[in-house]
Order: sequence, then C-alpha cells, then structure tokens
Amino acid sequence: MINPAKENMKFPIILMVVVDCLLMISCHRNLGYSKRTFSLRGYQRFKNDSTSKLIFLTVLKVYPAELTCLGYQDYANLYVARMSNGKILYVFEYCQKVDQKVFDTTGRYVPLIDPGTVLNSRQDSVSIFVPQDFSIPTGAEYMFGKLGMLTES
Repeated sequence: MINPAKENMKFPIILMVVVDCLLMISCHRNLGYSKRTFSLRGYQRFKNDSTSKLIFLTVLKVYPAELTCLGYQDYANLYVARMSNGKILYVFEYCQKVDQKVFDTTGRYVPLIDPGTVLNSRQDSVSIFVPQDFSIPTGAEYMFGKLGMLTES
C-alpha cells in the first residue's frame, strides 16, 4: 500500500534536486570568468599586408562579453583566431552579440573580417571576460573589428 505522506514528499524533493542541478550548471558556466582589462602595450596592432579584400579566419576560441555596453563603458567579445597564413590573431569586437554561426562546425559558415569594419582608433586597453589564468602572449597581433560570416552557397 502506498503511503500518502511519502508520495507528497516526492515532488518537493525532486524540485529541489532539479533546482540544485540548474544552479550548478549556470554557475559552472561562468566559473572563473571575470571582467579583465588588458593593456595593449606589448602587443602588435594587426596590419593587413595581403591584397585580399577579406581576411578569412578559423576561430579557435570565443570569449563573449557578459555585459552589455553602456555609454561610459564598452565591453568586447574576444575571438582567438588563426589566419590563413597560420598566425594567431586576437580579434576584439565591441558591443556586438556573438553570432551563433561562429560555433558551427559544418563548414557552412566561414568567419572573416572585412577590412572596412576594422576600427583604426588607438586604444590603450580593452575590457573582456576571460578566465583568471588567460593571457595573451607578448608580441601577439590584435585588431578591433566586426567578425562577419561568409555563407557557403
């Protein structure tokens, strides 16, 4: 025979387990990621010495901005990418939502930079959301621009 008192206790216990799991997953997602401001001294601003109008990339890692831009504070997405010549490029993209196509692994979407979207302003630093142990190697190349996608036809 089923004990009604025990049956009534199952729902709250299951609910607590589900809520605990959701909290652990959401907290784990951001575990170790914090807003950090990187000085850009010691790094090289990317100069496109190619005759190509578009710079094709392979995105290796994406660090999305976790806050929206405000009038006095801008946050950047960071794309760690490999260029077609094999060099690593750090692409900072201000105040944009990360396009979900960048995570596509089918090859239908090719990440690229249109030189017309490159920002030429001289900035001393950038605020990004990365793990505490994240670092950019001295002498690395970086740029400010908007990541675009070329769609396979």
